[in-house]
Formats: sequence, C-alpha cells, structure tokens
Amino acid sequence: MSRRSVRESRGARAVGVLVRGHLEHVRATGRSVSSVEYARQGLAYFTRYMIGRGVGHDLDAWLGITGDDLAAFAVFLAEHRRPNGKVLAASTQEGYFHRVMNFYRRLARSGRILVDGTEAQALP
Repeated sequence: MSRRSVRESRGARAVGVLVRGHLEHVRATGRSVSSVEYARQGLAYFTRYMIGRGVGHDLDAWLGITGDDLAAFAVFLAEHRRPNGKVLAASTQEGYFHRVMNFYRRLARSGRILVDGTEAQALP
C-alpha cells in the first residue's frame, strides 16, 4: 500500500469517527430517527462535496473548513442533480446545509476545531 493510500485510509477513518460521533450525539440528545437520518444524509452530501474539491477524507481539510467553504457547499447543493435530473428542493438544501453547520458548531464547542467557520455564515 502506498504512503498516500495509507494516509487517505487513516483520514477516512478519522473523518468517519467525527461523523459517527456527531450522529451518536444527535441520537443521544433525543432527536427522532428521521432527524438522525437527515443529519447522516447532510454529511453524506458534504462528503461528496469534499471529494469533488479533491480533498476527500483529508482530516486537515475537514477540520479547516471556512465560511467560504460552507458558502461553496451551499452552491454545490443548489447545483447538485439527482439521478432523475432534478435539483434538490430548496427546503432539502437548507436542511442538509443546516445539519452540516450543526456538525461544525459541535466540533467548535468541543474544541476539535479552533476556528468556527460557521460564525459568519448565514443559511442559504
């Protein structure tokens, strides 16, 4: 296995730990099963966005998200096409964006990231 693939594998595991931890937190706070699933879907779309940016599961990229990155994610959601060719409904875009914002706010509150990229970011 190459050094790059080992690093990518470690990054994927580390990002997976962050995401699973967040989803467990959502469950533990008494949210409904559908809320947990919606959070999972939002983070899955964010993962697609990060892969499209060429950083995939790079932990440093995930932990270094800025307000500009989140604005670009909102554009990604607005331009994303489902397999049937339709865009995501505006309410779905907003919901997924909000779930990713919650993920980063929780990382900031827990000290996992030093700069909260969500502070100056408004919902689309």
